[in-house]
Amino acid sequence: GLGIEEDGIGKYNAETQHQSLGLRMIYDRIDLINETQPGVQASFRLENRQKLDASLSGTRATLQLPLNMEEA
Repeated sequence: GLGIEEDGIGKYNAETQHQSLGLRMIYDRIDLINETQPGVQASFRLENRQKLDASLSGTRATLQLPLNMEEA
């Protein structure tokens, strides 16, 4: 999988809490892959780094995609 970490204030600590269209599109595409590809498990996860370690700030994004998929 691919992981990205940033050390800003974090998605979960931001003052404005809005539904991101970009995140919605990522989750929709992950669902589409999982529905149309038998035996394939793709995933996308956002984690608050501070919950993993109190001395950290920011967010960790992890994307898991299969290497091989059947053509639709």
